[in-house]
Amino acid sequence: MEAIKGHIANRDYTGLVNFCEELEPQLALTQNNTISLEDFYNTFLLGYLLEQDLPSARFLWKRLGDNVKGNSKELRSIWDVGVALWQRDYDNTYKLIDSNTWSPVIAPLMEQLGENLRERMLALLSEAYSSITIDDVGRYLGLPREKVLL
Repeated sequence: MEAIKGHIANRDYTGLVNFCEELEPQLALTQNNTISLEDFYNTFLLGYLLEQDLPSARFLWKRLGDNVKGNSKELRSIWDVGVALWQRDYDNTYKLIDSNTWSPVIAPLMEQLGENLRERMLALLSEAYSSITIDDVGRYLGLPREKVLL
C-alpha cells in the first residue's frame, strides 16, 4: 500500500494505474495480507477515472467479482461517479463527488477528479461556445450560479 500512497502523494496517476495493473494478477494468484482488496480496487478504479480512461475503468468493474463489489459501499460509489462520467452527466458527477463521505485515501483523489473535470470542462466550453447561459456553465462546472458570476 505504501507504493500506492507514494503515487497518490506525487499525483502520479499514470504510475498508480501502471502499478495497479502489474499488481492485480499477483493479488489474484496469491493471498496478500499487506493490502486489502477494497483499498486496492478503490484506488485502481479511481486511478482510471483520473486518467480519463473510462473504457478501462468499465472493464475493471466488469471483471471484479461480486464478493469484491458487494463488500464495498465506497467502491460502488466510485463506480457511480464513473457511470455518470461515462454518460456525460456532469451535473450528477459533481453531486456524487461532493455528496459522499470518502475514506481518507479516496477523499483527496475525488477532490482532484472534480478539479480535473472542471478544468477540462472550462477548456471545452471556452473552445466550443461563443455564448452560453450562466446556468449551463454552472451545470458543466458543477458550480452554483452565484459562483459562476464571480
